[in-house]
Amino acid sequence: MFISGAAAFAIVVCLVIAQKPWREKVHDPLWLAWLCVGLSCWRQFEEHGYDLRGWHYAFLPCMNADLGDLYQEACAKRVGACPLTVRATTYINVGLVWIGFLATIVVVRLWGRGAFALTLNWGVVVVGGLTGHLLPAMKFQTYNPGLFQSIFAVLIGGWVIARCGGKLALLSLVYGTVFHGLFVASAIKDIMEQDSPEELLFGSVICGSFVVPLFLAHLLGPLSPQEGAQTDIKGTSMETTQHPQKSQRRETKARRRHR
Repeated sequence: MFISGAAAFAIVVCLVIAQKPWREKVHDPLWLAWLCVGLSCWRQFEEHGYDLRGWHYAFLPCMNADLGDLYQEACAKRVGACPLTVRATTYINVGLVWIGFLATIVVVRLWGRGAFALTLNWGVVVVGGLTGHLLPAMKFQTYNPGLFQSIFAVLIGGWVIARCGGKLALLSLVYGTVFHGLFVASAIKDIMEQDSPEELLFGSVICGSFVVPLFLAHLLGPLSPQEGAQTDIKGTSMETTQHPQKSQRRETKARRRHR
């Protein structure tokens, strides 16, 4: 996961130096989606690279210790890490961030629609940060790998989601909960109890972070304030689409300054 650490740094640097005013950056769904990817890569490094204690690859044994009681009988019949293996963990991380999140960004960029899918993926990140890191840390009063990054992801993601309004913000959080319960936990349970191949988890995560969000965005797009305000194929920013008069006034002032 050292690649994830390097990717997180590169993505954040590119977002910061992007030739666009900050007011437009923070209202551009695609810019925010790349920030989501960068934060997720940072989480992967803290979980599977080195955490704040300097421990290497500490997430897997920590998570298995928390989940062990749920699958005690099934794990007794298995050798090695259980219920999550190194392969299963890799499938989750690669399928979620490197395929699901990135593919959603590409489709939204090319399609010019479906920005709400990006917000749904923010819901996945926020719920994951809350249930997987922040709440356990508060319950057990101890640090866990990924906790530090989750503070930023939950705060930023919560702000992004809140801008959608009450109902769609709630839907994003509900979807984040459904993702972890249906596309992750249920797949792990099926692997443990039915001896299904771990590739099931890989496909399930991709479906939940790419196919389903785009489908829901297609259905709910007209209800989303982002749909008429997202970055289109030509790169028109969210703010420009929502407030054309303000954008025209800024352009007029800029031309006057250059004269």
